[in-house]
Amino acid sequence: MKNWARTIASTTVLTAAIAAAPHTVAAGDGWYVGSFFGHTRLAAERSVQGSGEANTAGIQLGINCCANFDVEVGYGVAFGADDLDILSVSAIKYLEADDGSWRPFLSAGLNRYDFNETDHLVEGHQLRSSQWLLGAGAAKRIDDDLFFRAQLRVAEGRKAQSSGTDLGVQISINHRFGASSKPAAASVVAAPASVAKAPMQAPVTLRVMVEFGSDSAVVRSVYSEQLDEVAALLQAEPETGLLLVGHADATGGEAYNQVLSERRAAAVKSYILAQYDIDASRITTAGRGESEPLESNASKAGRAANRRVIGQIDYVETIAN
Repeated sequence: MKNWARTIASTTVLTAAIAAAPHTVAAGDGWYVGSFFGHTRLAAERSVQGSGEANTAGIQLGINCCANFDVEVGYGVAFGADDLDILSVSAIKYLEADDGSWRPFLSAGLNRYDFNETDHLVEGHQLRSSQWLLGAGAAKRIDDDLFFRAQLRVAEGRKAQSSGTDLGVQISINHRFGASSKPAAASVVAAPASVAKAPMQAPVTLRVMVEFGSDSAVVRSVYSEQLDEVAALLQAEPETGLLLVGHADATGGEAYNQVLSERRAAAVKSYILAQYDIDASRITTAGRGESEPLESNASKAGRAANRRVIGQIDYVETIAN
């Protein structure tokens, strides 16, 4: 049997190297190695006996290079009537995904016979001949890494000197490395637990303006609604405080206007405290006299705008999402 020992040895070394380094296999690929047994009925065009019978055994090496698709190299030697070596290269297409049951497949490739004896060959037949190889069969996973395969094979000579159609059957047991032959479990992504969103908080400033008559510190009833709103906010937000700042126009002396602005701020505070149960310490008053006019004191309308108390409350409002 010419060169078959060397071929088997080199193939075995290659297979062992791949199996020993599964970390080099890309995710999604699965190298596998296996052994097979086959029976081939050679065509009458090859054998002087009319039809030769060849039983072969060997090893095969393959890779699952993409979804449901294997590429495989096999090498076998015959024992029995005909002394020949068989080398084949095949592409195998599985027709179904691996769900643990039988998976039908089709295969196609090239086959090469290497006859070591000429006694059974017709005159003129090539000692080395190649054939087109077609097959069909089914595979079944035995466990996570082992799978069984059985197939019928047809080999048709590529040249006139090797013409003839050979029929065969082959069974094999294969061990897959790298990616398991077990189908990947469906990815299940747990829905994220419902997380209550924290309420949003926004800073808010409430301002109110109370205007006064000339040389007056009396709060007019027209401002009762505005001051009611201020008092209600103070009750609703117990951590807040109210700042009241009084102002005056430029009529009269500067010192007098300073005191008048302070009296106006105090009058607004007294009005709120008289209407609502609010701690007096939460309301702060101040006077600015005539130093911060809103309008020009040269006109009657400008002086009226400058006779005022400005109230301001700063608080944080909670907004539900």
